[in-house]
Order: sequence, then C-alpha cells, then structure tokens
Amino acid sequence: MFNLKNLRNSHFKGIVLLVLVLGIIFRLGNIDVKPYWEDEIYTSMRVSGYQSERIKKVVLDKPIQVKTLSQYLDVNSGQSWIDTSIALINKPEHTPLYFLLTRAWAKLFGSSIWSMRAFPALVSILALPLFYWLALLLFESPTVASTTLCLACVSPIMIRYAQEARPYSLWIVCILLSSIMLLRALRLDTRRSWIYYSATVSLAFWTHLLSGFVFLVHSLYVLILLRFYWLMPKTRSSETTSDLSPSSSNLLNKQKLQHYFKALGVGLLPLLPWFILFLSRLYWVQKATHWLNKDKPLTELIIKWVENITRILSSPFPSQDIRLLFFAIPVAILLAWSVFRMISKNPLRGWLLPTLLCIIPCGIFMVSDLLLGGQKSTISRYLLPSYVGALLILGFGLSSNYIGSHKYSKNYGFVRGVILYSVLIIAISASWFNLQSPSWWGTKLNSEISAAEAIINTSNQAIVVSDQRFGDFMSLAFLLRQRDYILWLKPNHNLNEGAIVDDSRSIFLWLPSESLLDKAKNLADQRKLMIEPLLSNDVFQIKADKVDGLP
Repeated sequence: MFNLKNLRNSHFKGIVLLVLVLGIIFRLGNIDVKPYWEDEIYTSMRVSGYQSERIKKVVLDKPIQVKTLSQYLDVNSGQSWIDTSIALINKPEHTPLYFLLTRAWAKLFGSSIWSMRAFPALVSILALPLFYWLALLLFESPTVASTTLCLACVSPIMIRYAQEARPYSLWIVCILLSSIMLLRALRLDTRRSWIYYSATVSLAFWTHLLSGFVFLVHSLYVLILLRFYWLMPKTRSSETTSDLSPSSSNLLNKQKLQHYFKALGVGLLPLLPWFILFLSRLYWVQKATHWLNKDKPLTELIIKWVENITRILSSPFPSQDIRLLFFAIPVAILLAWSVFRMISKNPLRGWLLPTLLCIIPCGIFMVSDLLLGGQKSTISRYLLPSYVGALLILGFGLSSNYIGSHKYSKNYGFVRGVILYSVLIIAISASWFNLQSPSWWGTKLNSEISAAEAIINTSNQAIVVSDQRFGDFMSLAFLLRQRDYILWLKPNHNLNEGAIVDDSRSIFLWLPSESLLDKAKNLADQRKLMIEPLLSNDVFQIKADKVDGLP
C-alpha cells in the first residue's frame, strides 16, 4: 500500500490527484471570509490610484460614512492608470508589476475582497505545476516530483500567501520559473534559453526586490557547479550528459559562466530606473520599513524561528504555546534527515540548488538580526525562497523513489510511506482548519477585528472611533456596513464632542489608546453617559447611564 517506487502505482496516482484537488479548494475556498488586513488595504489603495496621505486627510477628525470611504479602495472610482503609477512611485519599496496586473484584473472583476484575493489565489495555482517541473529537473524522478507537488498543494505557508492580496503568490511563481529557466539554460546553453532566463530575472525583480536573494543563490549554484564539475558523476539522463557532466571541457564551463552573468545582467537592466528611484526616495523607504529594525529579545526571535519552521507543514499552536516546540522538533529532524538523504543519493547539481535556497535567505536575515538588530528573520513572507527550497528537500526525503536492494529496503519504504501520508494528513488538517477559521494564524489583530465587527454590526447604525494605526482601522472599516460611520484620530488628538455624541447612532471606541479612553471618560462624565467595556477592553460602547435613567 505504501510502495511509491513507481508512479504507475494507481494508488499513488489517486493520492496525488486528491491532494491536487484539495490544494485548489484550499486556495479558492472562503477567500473573502478573513479580514482584509492592513497590507491588503494598502494594496487596494495603490491599485485604485490613491495615496494613504490623501485618505488620512479626508477621514481625520471628522466622521465619514463607510459608503464614502469605500470609493478609495475601488478601482472604478475615477482614478487613472497614471494615478496608480504615481501612487506606486511614491512607495518604491514594492516594485509595481503585481499592482499593475491587479489593477487590470480589478477593472474586469471589481474591487471586492473576493476579487482582490481571487487573483493571487489563481496565480498560486500556477505554482503547483512549476513545483513539479523544478523537482523533475533537479531529481529526474516523476515520483519525487509528484511528492513535492503534494506537499506544495497543502503546505499551510503556501496557502497562507495564496489567499492574500499581496505580491507573494506571484513571487513564488517567479522563484520557481527563474530556477527552472536556469537549469534549462545550463543544460541547453542556447541563446534562446538564456533569453528566457533573463526574462524571468526581470519578472522576479519587478515582482519583489527580495528576489536578490534568489539570484544570489543562482550565482552561487553556478559558481560552485563550474568549480567542482569534475566531482559530479555521470548523469542518468542523456539530456544532461552533454553539459554539466565530467566530459565537459573547461572552456565550455567558462563559457557557461560568462553566459550566465551576461543573462543576469541583461535581466537586471530593466530594473535600473526603479533602482534609481528607490535610491532617490531612500529616506521614505526607510521610514516605511523602520519597524523591521526594531530589536527583539533573543528569546522572541527563537520563538518566531521555531514557529516559522512549523509553517512548512502545519500551523497548530500560537507562537507562545510550549507545544509549538514539540511540534517543531520533528519537523526540523525530518528536514535535516531529508537533506542528508538528498545529498547522499544525488549528484551535486541535484541537491545544491534546493539546499542553497533553503539556507541562504533565512541565514542572511538571521545573522543580520543577531549582529545588527531587527526582526526581519521573523517575517515568514520574506522567507518564501527558503520555504520553496524546504519543500523541494522534503519532497525528495519523503519519496521512496530511491530504494536500494538491501533486505531492509521494503520495510524502509513502508516506514517512509507512513511518514509521507502522516505529513500529508497533518498538512491537510491544518489547511482545512485555516479554511474554516475567521482569521489566519499569526494575526491576532485580525481576530480582534472579526470579533469587533460582529459586535458593532448588531447595532442599527454605528460610529466607530479609534486612534489605532490607520491601516488597521481601515481594515475594520472595510468590514462595516455601508451606513456606518468611522472617526479616525491621530494619537493625542483632541476628541471632538460634537462629532461623536449623536443619539441616533451607537458609539464605539475600538482599541483606544489610554489618552483617547481618558478623554472619552471625561466626555461621558460631562454628558452623564457610561462607557461599557466589551471584548476584554478591545471595544468600548458609549451609551446612556441606565443607573440615572437618562436618555
């Protein structure tokens, strides 16, 4: 039952097909249920051609109806492609390809939460055959490729960023596609193959600037291969014996090195204008990303690292739960065992790329945080190249394609099959839980937003007041009813009595600062009102004091 040695095994074919269907369901199901969080709000603003500074001026210190606010997230509100381009140019920390593609999508299908998330979800489905293709090129085994495909289909981290209106699903596609084109170019060494690689370099960088880590990995991969080509055994496939095998000459290998760096340089050329723009607005980029440099204690860093490890296959516990450690240890052991098995069973050209992808990005961020301070290594979306490498490694480690003639091979294959199906069951269970959950793991504020929405929407008409971060408050506002009102205040801003005291509307304070809460209490005392805390002091309602019987 657990012998996966041959892909023709109908049982394994059925498993692969089932997992593929589940992977599509997990990506497309309930995509409009979870709160539209802060970064997604900024996506909609930029796509619609608005800048946050303009919207802040509109909503600051005066009530505005949600219906009026919604236009700033609507691509059909009258702003042009030029307005979108200007909004992107003013925030050059993100390259514009995803946002421009999303605008074209929204013009056709609207700017609703469902529509904005459907685009990255569909893009993420394209990544699934690319996982198969890349694994097939690396390991020359349909069984290993199919196992990798299964893991990618149900990996919680892949599904997490498939359902988010941000560039990350497109970035995963670019990571896979550029790696595939690199392997083909190294094997074929034709002008067309290197042109294709250059195109994927540009595509990746215009999707995300952190693609620099991917091409650092590619450069190391090529340099190491061409330095140690004589260590590589002859390949099993006739497709590869003419390029990176020991029979290749030094001249040919040097030519390939030149072809690689020439193709990389050509791919980087289109990015030059954006790079100049990035440097010219470096101050504003640093201001927008300053939170990444905020120091965290070593214990918090380690907890987040442990949590990130578990996200490859599951997301069972909050980051502060001690059970997370006991779940992360088996995952780490499984990954380490897969690396050992992959290195021992494969030539250098097969195991080097996924290993470098897994180690280099997270290693650089970890060392940077430890030596220079910051928390970049805790942000899972920045580590997507490492997750891609980890899935390729696990795909090989959990596949039983390479079972030797040893008398224990049959039992060994059985145990490995049990481990594979157990891993798939765990990942499927976690993804099914996330499909039904009102918010994603690791987003505590999203849970608070969902709970606040449920309470606020029980009133006939509400006005919600807060001095919380603008993006977070907009996330809540986007879930309210069109007839409701919001009032956003800057920290330590004066509370306008006439703006919130309205007998026709229920008044709520959402995550108020101590300063805002004190001002609201003073106002309530003056007007003989009471403030009732709700949701563990996350929401407060201002209403008539029933004790005094006042209206």
